[in-house]
Amino acid sequence: MEFSEANAIRFGKKIRKLRELKNMTQEYVAKRIEMSISGYGKIERGESNLSLYKMEKIAKIIGFDIDEIVQFDEEELLINVKAKNPSEGGDTNMPNQEVKLLEQIIVQLKEENAFLKKIILNWQNSPLGQ
Repeated sequence: MEFSEANAIRFGKKIRKLRELKNMTQEYVAKRIEMSISGYGKIERGESNLSLYKMEKIAKIIGFDIDEIVQFDEEELLINVKAKNPSEGGDTNMPNQEVKLLEQIIVQLKEENAFLKKIILNWQNSPLGQ
């Protein structure tokens, strides 16, 4: 599956936004898919030809299906958030989907925290960290 340049840019922006919503760093995702940070950054900027295999790996790491990434619409998300804002008369109860997303974010943050602790520990034990 090959993307046109415009589609690659759109897909990359969606990946970036969803990664940020999950509070993940580029470094975290890049290491999990065994890529360099600069190589992963090229994917998010739409500068890299992305294979279906790599798409699936990224989608799995950030916790979405490829279909969900393709269908993701940031403007629709913002409209829904504003509609649920109590100051604007919106619904104050969180739907199950939002609760699940927050639970996924908590799990990801715990994993990222453990990953970063391991990096810090390795650095502290290295000649540079002493």
